[in-house]
Amino acid sequence: MVEIVMKFKIIILVLSVMIETVFALYPDELAIIVNRDSSDSKAVAEKYCELRKVPNVNIIEVSIPAEDDKFPVEITQDVFTEKIWKAVNKSIVEKGLKNLHGWIYSVDMPTTIKTSPQVSITGLTYVRNELPADHVIKGGQYRSPYYGGPLQSGRLLEPKSFSFSMKGKSASDRPLLSMMLGYIGERGNSVDEVYESLERGVQGDSTYPNGDVYFVTNSDVRTTCRLWQVEGATKVLDKVGLKSVVCAELPNETCGDVLGIWVGRASMNTDSGCKYLPGSMVDNLTSFGGRFQTKGQTKLSDWLRAGATLACGTVTEPYAIWQKFPTSYFWYFYKGGCKSIEAFYQATYCPLQQLFVGDPMVSPWGGKARIKIVLEKKGDECEATYVFENEDETSVFKSAVWFLDGKEISRGKKAIIDLQKHTKQLHYLTVHLPTFGFVDLGCYDMMKIENEPGN
Repeated sequence: MVEIVMKFKIIILVLSVMIETVFALYPDELAIIVNRDSSDSKAVAEKYCELRKVPNVNIIEVSIPAEDDKFPVEITQDVFTEKIWKAVNKSIVEKGLKNLHGWIYSVDMPTTIKTSPQVSITGLTYVRNELPADHVIKGGQYRSPYYGGPLQSGRLLEPKSFSFSMKGKSASDRPLLSMMLGYIGERGNSVDEVYESLERGVQGDSTYPNGDVYFVTNSDVRTTCRLWQVEGATKVLDKVGLKSVVCAELPNETCGDVLGIWVGRASMNTDSGCKYLPGSMVDNLTSFGGRFQTKGQTKLSDWLRAGATLACGTVTEPYAIWQKFPTSYFWYFYKGGCKSIEAFYQATYCPLQQLFVGDPMVSPWGGKARIKIVLEKKGDECEATYVFENEDETSVFKSAVWFLDGKEISRGKKAIIDLQKHTKQLHYLTVHLPTFGFVDLGCYDMMKIENEPGN
């Protein structure tokens, strides 16, 4: 029996929530990692930064050269350490980006790390390049510190923003959220399909959709190993106002709008004619959904091509171990206002072999308020403030936090920037306007500031 642990904690924690500053995941807290040897990798990263207002200073280049005209899908952990882990961390220090909570990989990056057993690049990043013992990975015994439950019996925790869940932990003790924007190698998507999926993510924000979540059940072990989740999930989703359908086949053109599909089959026709809503997610439990170097089985890229916004799959044989896949409670965390990347990791007990793909920032139940930075130049200084572009009477906001090139510079309604103290020609000013609560439904904006010659 699944128990939602929520109401009795609210009274105890409400005072600490009001006092402590807890933030959601904001776009300027992501490092966007690109392969400098691929023009497509750079283009997709720049497109994503444009869509989500991620400062271009957050784009970090690494070099993973092509081999026989193909970018490698697999690399060793030693190569990851030298060419990605150390290189990215060095660049972060050089750029002074002190407020990063996620590493997001662009296209033409490896997906698989050749450990024993193998893990995904996002999984290795999540544990900060420090893997547990081999038998722990193989058995799905690693429990993510961000996992929100449930087990086959026990408690289901309330949705929480990443920073709230990790409060009290030092930066080095926190996992590092990680996703991939897309995969365009063999059996992957085209660049245009990646762009379309990322655009669907932006379109899905704060839409409060009325679509259905489909739990497709059958006698396949890929389904039965986690069938215990369905009854509890449907009840929980009903309580939070989400419709779910338990069925034997994929939804088709006669069905309602699709917010999600939860299924377990090796291969199927993903072009079923159904209408995916922006922000939709498909999770198919099969061995090689994220293993593009192996023929056979439906790939996560097939779901994205069909119209889903998000998809996931394992990069190696996971066996029928439910802990290695998102639970059917993904949509519960999603409905709570969490970003897609937060929902993925709260719903996945052992994410080490999973490859999560799509827009990490999509939030269909996020806050509706929008703000815009207004800048006034006064001599050598700039005074920045923000204005609301629309109203959201349901949110109570905390004090704004201002950042320049990733460094906090001010708190409050305004920020003063002395351009004489900054020698670079181009700067990125961002503002976070957080809300109270377990899940931050706050606002964000970014503005480029050009430092005129002579300042």
